[in-house]
Amino acid sequence: MNKTILLADDDRLILGTMSRGLRLSGYNVLEAASGDTAIKLAQDQKPDIAVLDIRMPGVTGIDVAKHLVQILDVPVIFLSAYSDEDTVKAAIASGCMNYLVKPCSLEQLILTIEAVIERNKEIINLKYENKQLDKALSQSRSVCIAIGLIMKNQLLTEEAAFDYLRKNARDQRRKITELAEEVIQTFAGQDNLSQTHL
Repeated sequence: MNKTILLADDDRLILGTMSRGLRLSGYNVLEAASGDTAIKLAQDQKPDIAVLDIRMPGVTGIDVAKHLVQILDVPVIFLSAYSDEDTVKAAIASGCMNYLVKPCSLEQLILTIEAVIERNKEIINLKYENKQLDKALSQSRSVCIAIGLIMKNQLLTEEAAFDYLRKNARDQRRKITELAEEVIQTFAGQDNLSQTHL
């Protein structure tokens, strides 16, 4: 599947030239001549990546980048004639993944686009793995807390409390983590867990 690139620049010549070159290279291109149009296109089309100029009429490229990165999770490359320290710092603070200075060849832009797309895939995978790890840790924490509550209220060893929880989960054909959450909720609502059947 071809990648979709949002290209935003108020210079019509650069916009047209780069768009044509990117299309000939196999990309789908969304063109925007202003920051407002760039945000609208990104919200409607969800591009794979955005290449933005810094200074555009209306919303600046910096503000567009903040919106794309923080709200839409779209990676951003800046392509700008400005290379002063303050501008580059502002671009980095907006969350961009790369900064190219005009004039920039189409080949250099494509190499940068491909590198950023690959890096963004890695970031997405890391975020997913972190989310899965957080979920696993939360489930493990719930089971540990439930075992502790069962140990205290049923006067069982840790191993016996785990076996008790596991047996009840099997008997009820439920996940042990679901039952652990229920034990925690039940205990939170009562002084004595032994009054309640699992």
